[in-house]
Amino acid sequence: MKDGIEAIDFLYQQNKFAEAPMPNLIIMDLNLPRKSGLEILAEIKTDENLKRIPVIILSSSNSEKDIARSYDLHANCFVTKLIDLN
Repeated sequence: MKDGIEAIDFLYQQNKFAEAPMPNLIIMDLNLPRKSGLEILAEIKTDENLKRIPVIILSSSNSEKDIARSYDLHANCFVTKLIDLN
């Protein structure tokens, strides 16, 4: 997906994703254009048809606020991307 809106379309099998399979696992970044990963996570975890899909947040953020908010929204795991600029 190129942005958060496409991710939602995929999950709800809308528009060009009408034939998309339902995922068994979601690995998602927090920093997505148009709709953030936290917004998508909140939507997933309040939808009866999606809330049981495990969601792993994979982010370059190691902010306690981002981590706490992700778990507050029922993320199953938060993994910080390692960035090595060497």
